[in-house]
Amino acid sequence: MSAGRVPVVVVSLDADEVLSSFGSAPAAGLKVIGLVSRVEQVLPLLSESRPALVLVEQPLLVDAGSAAVVQAIRDGWHTPVVMLVDGTAASRLGTGLGPYAVSPVLVGETGAGGADLAVMAIQIDRYGFVRDTLPADAGSALPGVILARLRQSLPPGVGMVASHDGAGGWVLAWRTDGEGVLQAQELLDALQCPLSVTRHHSVRLAGCAGLALGAAESARIDGLLNPALGALACAHGRGQLAVHMPAMARRHAVQRAAAEVLAQELAQPRSLGLAYQPVMSLDGGAVIALDAQLHWPEQGPAPMRGPVWANVAEEAGLRDALDLWTLRTACGFAADLHRTGNGVPVAVSIRNSQLTSAAFVDLVAQVLSETGLPADHLILVFHESAMLVMQDHREVVSGLHARGVRIALDDMGAALSSIPMLSLPCIHGVRIDATLAQALEHDLACARIVQAMVSLAHNLGLMVVAKGVTSPGQVQGLQQVGCLVGQGEWLAPPLPPARVPAWMQQAAGGAVRRDRLH
Repeated sequence: MSAGRVPVVVVSLDADEVLSSFGSAPAAGLKVIGLVSRVEQVLPLLSESRPALVLVEQPLLVDAGSAAVVQAIRDGWHTPVVMLVDGTAASRLGTGLGPYAVSPVLVGETGAGGADLAVMAIQIDRYGFVRDTLPADAGSALPGVILARLRQSLPPGVGMVASHDGAGGWVLAWRTDGEGVLQAQELLDALQCPLSVTRHHSVRLAGCAGLALGAAESARIDGLLNPALGALACAHGRGQLAVHMPAMARRHAVQRAAAEVLAQELAQPRSLGLAYQPVMSLDGGAVIALDAQLHWPEQGPAPMRGPVWANVAEEAGLRDALDLWTLRTACGFAADLHRTGNGVPVAVSIRNSQLTSAAFVDLVAQVLSETGLPADHLILVFHESAMLVMQDHREVVSGLHARGVRIALDDMGAALSSIPMLSLPCIHGVRIDATLAQALEHDLACARIVQAMVSLAHNLGLMVVAKGVTSPGQVQGLQQVGCLVGQGEWLAPPLPPARVPAWMQQAAGGAVRRDRLH
């Protein structure tokens, strides 16, 4: 274990909530050097600060392209990615997937080591095959060799109890002081190093694991086993280590109730609605487009931000219905504006995975036909990582382009851009990530990056929108690098539908924010 606090980047909506899941003394082992809400936003931090771990909440990995970004973090930067999960929602205990034989062991039997108890469930990949390739004596000795390696990987003086099922499943328990997640990662890393079973035989193992932590004075191994096995089930096929996050279990209880409310709202909307944030010219204040954003009034039954509702819908299997409702509602509103002479394009954010379905093209065409909105007044916004999806599903974006629908890429500069894909005729615009737009005011290097992005996009004939504008200095900085369109709270907040027509008339007359743009 390295001395001092280990730098980590957290992908979460609440870093304190994450750290509370790692025991009673997280500050003893972890130092948060970056907090972001999307896994793609980790990439710039890797070159700046080189964290030892990236901690990611599982619900924030639902977008298509996230898996590719995680793989790039692991393979390109050699940085472990640890998933934070609700282990109680996916427990393997009693499912017959592994006969873990662990008796109720008191914490005292783990010996000394710290104020917290760590329970780790490990599943070694292809264990039976590896064991059967060894001579009989070496195969029999393999569990003992694995146990010795695991014990050596913990700090001196830390006691550990262990049990295995003979088929590659292990359960470990030890006491720790706020460093349980770091020690669990080191245990997994140790298994991947060559193991000398006999003088003439060695093996290299790989696997995944789930970890649960609790206060030693109140926790028991059998009490933490269930969430540890549930975390292991989440890690299987998706990552090496998953950590049970008690706060996420509580959050899931709220989200399950929210999913019921959302299903009712999608069937018969009462509180659910869209707000529309003007996308404005930074030169004269003209409204270029309206950005549709999911909105649930604070007085509603379960107020949450739009991205959180998207996660609720994803986990409840309602995301397709939510995308369709959002698309139909936004197109209907924009069509009404168009008929009154106030028509501007409406931007609708859609999840990347829709680009994998040819039926999505027909769905969009149907909505445009039903609402009467001209196709060139609809801008479908996909996250920048959608370019990874487009490479394999060009027929979908080509079909949208053929019908006259515009496509824009969101959060440009925050993920794994595939620059050549920007030249596709179906791409009409890009939206610069808010963190870049906000940093260029004080960061010369960031300003140069944005300037290069704007120049590239303009040379390809793409419209460029800067997101998250929060100050006049940012407006001036964007104008200096050639970006002349933006959106953000300082320019205009998201507006309820009833206020949009009057606001647009004021903007057309120069009465809105014109004084702040010069």
